[in-house]
Amino acid sequence: MADGPQWLTRRDDVVAHLFYAAAEIGAAELELGNRREPGSLSFPSPDTGTFSFFANESENDHVAPEVGKVVRLLYGREDAHYSFLTEVVEVAAGNRWRLSFPRTIERNQQRLVERHRVVSLGGYRTRLDMGSDGWLSLPLYDLSAGGLSFVFDPEQYAIQTGNALAGSLIIPSGSRIPILVEVRHIRTAPNVTAKKLCGCRFVGLAASDHATLARSLAEWRQRRT
Repeated sequence: MADGPQWLTRRDDVVAHLFYAAAEIGAAELELGNRREPGSLSFPSPDTGTFSFFANESENDHVAPEVGKVVRLLYGREDAHYSFLTEVVEVAAGNRWRLSFPRTIERNQQRLVERHRVVSLGGYRTRLDMGSDGWLSLPLYDLSAGGLSFVFDPEQYAIQTGNALAGSLIIPSGSRIPILVEVRHIRTAPNVTAKKLCGCRFVGLAASDHATLARSLAEWRQRRT
C-alpha cells in the first residue's frame, strides 16, 4: 500500500472502476452536509457520463439533494477505500439520484479495480488476433473490470509493450465478449522463466459488454467466498 492518497483521472480507468464498484462493492454512502446517506450504485452509462445512487429504503423520508449540488461519494471493501466529488444531475421519483462521472477518484491503494487470479480455475479464456503469427488462444492468468493478463511463449509470439490486440474474451457462461486491449507490461511469468506474463488494459469496451464482464466477476467472487 502506498503512503497517502492516489488519484484516478483517466476516463477509461474511471469507467472501468465504476463498473467494478457497482458489481463487486455495491454499497456506498453519499455525504450530504453533516450526514451520510447509505445506498447502492448502478452500472455507469458512458454515453451520458452518469450513474445512479439508490438510497436505502427506510422508515424516514429521504432528504434528497438539489440538482446541481456537489456531493461526495464514499465506498470501499476490506482495506481499499475510495471517494470522489460528483454533481447531482437528476433527482428521480423515490430514492434514485443520478450523478455525473467524477473527474478524479481518490484511492488509498495503487489498484483501480480488484484483479482476480483465475489461472487455475478455468472458464475464462482469451483469443487474440496476432496477425501473421495467427491466433493466440489460451487461459487467462488474471482478470478484472479494467483488463487481463496471460502467459505466452515469446519464442512463438512477438508481443511488445504498447501493442494493440483485438480478439474476444470467453467467460464461464460461454459468452464471447469482443475486446481490444493495449499491452501495458511484459515480465517473466511466475514459476516459468521461459515464458512471459503479458498485462493488458481494455480499450473502448462497450458498456453492455463491460456490464456482462462485471457481473461475471462478481458471481465468480461470490462462488469463491
